[in-house]
Amino acid sequence: METITLQHPKRQSKNVPRFGNGTVRAHKVKRAAFRLSDLDVSDTIALLDNESNDLLFQIATHYIPRFDTETLIAPDQLTDHLLNAIAQHFNIDNPKSIAVGEDRLVVLDSLEHDFYMFDFSTFTSLRYRSPKLYECFCTLLRGLKLPFVEAEETQYFYMDYFEFILDGMSKRDQESEKRHFQKAVRTIDHIKEGEMTLRESISQLNNYKPTNKVYANIKTFLLEWSGTQFTFSNSAPYEYYESDEDIEQFDKSIEQRTDVYDRIGMFCSKGASFNRSFNQSMQEDFNNSYLLNPCWTITIESAQIDLRDEISDFKRFSTEFYRLVSALEKK
Repeated sequence: METITLQHPKRQSKNVPRFGNGTVRAHKVKRAAFRLSDLDVSDTIALLDNESNDLLFQIATHYIPRFDTETLIAPDQLTDHLLNAIAQHFNIDNPKSIAVGEDRLVVLDSLEHDFYMFDFSTFTSLRYRSPKLYECFCTLLRGLKLPFVEAEETQYFYMDYFEFILDGMSKRDQESEKRHFQKAVRTIDHIKEGEMTLRESISQLNNYKPTNKVYANIKTFLLEWSGTQFTFSNSAPYEYYESDEDIEQFDKSIEQRTDVYDRIGMFCSKGASFNRSFNQSMQEDFNNSYLLNPCWTITIESAQIDLRDEISDFKRFSTEFYRLVSALEKK
């Protein structure tokens, strides 16, 4: 099972603005090759403008230890050489993810723009099968500080809306849906009212000796991620987007473009109507909102390594979380 996401392959380029100057410039070539130390930006062949190429060179020489400025590089290969060197130094998987702003590099494609909602209902089985592990899991959730849908912390779901989705259902289905909803509310209340501290949780986990492999993996997961918070959900360098006729919504203010409820959250209801309405609500907002994928930037003054690592950690957390969900469902 994977993280719940609405990203469709054909939608991956939805509302993705272009950075920097995307115009191909026809430069004259005076020589077949030259040294980086002799850099003359008016001489380069690249999709980037002169200033962008110069910025790439400055970033590379500033950050990369023993960067060889004497390397012979053909003019039409200069940009690729610099991008590859920067990508390798900063552990960027795809050099093409590096875009150029006026005075900084912007690393795109860090995480696809979308909503990321975690269904932790499977973990509630631990409440009776392994109470100590369950309380530590609840401590993890409190520490993450992600919105809990049923607790009315987001606009996704609240009691009036719940009553609305019951309309037209058979009495039997209504009762089933109510039971799921009530269980979810009790679970959220239990999590929020928990008093176990992070230190107490870590101590209990260290003393916990599971004989079951799945529980042992959950223990490892909790020890690694307890105390983590993901705060990047709206991190994007909006000020470096350039106006472009292809961006229909560019004239919207930053407040309007970022006025989207939390894109990372959790829920724990198995109710069919809840899930159907929940997904429909996310899909509608996805269709009508201007979502930007989290990015991080590199300047001569600083590189947002912490943000890069946080985005990378979120990907790993998501994968490990749902790997455990699958294991618990099979148990």
